[in-house]
Amino acid sequence: MNEEMGTGDLIIGIVAAIGVVILVVVFIVVVKNVLLKKDSDIQ
Repeated sequence: MNEEMGTGDLIIGIVAAIGVVILVVVFIVVVKNVLLKKDSDIQ
């Protein structure tokens, strides 16, 4: 096993995980804003 490859895979995994978390957070924020706007329009 090449340690550099292992480290690279680990870094890629961490970056990918962080990217997924950011996408999920952004998605939740957008959905909440859309729902709040819809509620405001209804009221």
